[in-house]
Amino acid sequence: MKISKATTATLLSVGLLSLVGCAAPVHGEYTFVSTIDDLAKQSTEIVEVKIESHRDGKLYPEPFTGDDPETNPYAGTKAEPPSPEELASDVVLYDAVVTDTVAGSARKGEGIEIHQMSNDPDLSYLEDGNTYVLFLLTAEGHPAGIIGGDQGIYLVDGDRLRPVDKEIGIPLERASLDRLRTNAR
Repeated sequence: MKISKATTATLLSVGLLSLVGCAAPVHGEYTFVSTIDDLAKQSTEIVEVKIESHRDGKLYPEPFTGDDPETNPYAGTKAEPPSPEELASDVVLYDAVVTDTVAGSARKGEGIEIHQMSNDPDLSYLEDGNTYVLFLLTAEGHPAGIIGGDQGIYLVDGDRLRPVDKEIGIPLERASLDRLRTNAR
């Protein structure tokens, strides 16, 4: 059996791409961005916080209601939705104090509760006593969530801001935070 050069090249390309794809790091199901501006656009709060304490917890989704199958997959069926406990996600809950607000409604000295999924082994967890700049998404009645997994976390190290994940982190300087602060007004 004779294989053409084009077929051989195609098979080698597919094999190489498969190997490269397998070598790519997996970071859960988070939306990653390539610029600080894009990260800021997804955030409702950009704050500097000091982590006071943490604990294990559960995050419960809103109950399924209404008769629209787009928002309630059980609408029009005889099936009962799962209990809130069955739908709950394991999280780490952090109690933090806001030390600076870049964008959003949080105020200096205010307490804020933040959650992070605890079943993702790729995440870098926040440490009690450390200060971070966080890009957060807030929703009424729920702890704030960090945008993009680790991508929305910067450890404050003196005047430097260090992304906690060097692979996916976007460089961030204090001047960029000042620009975001000005744009948020």
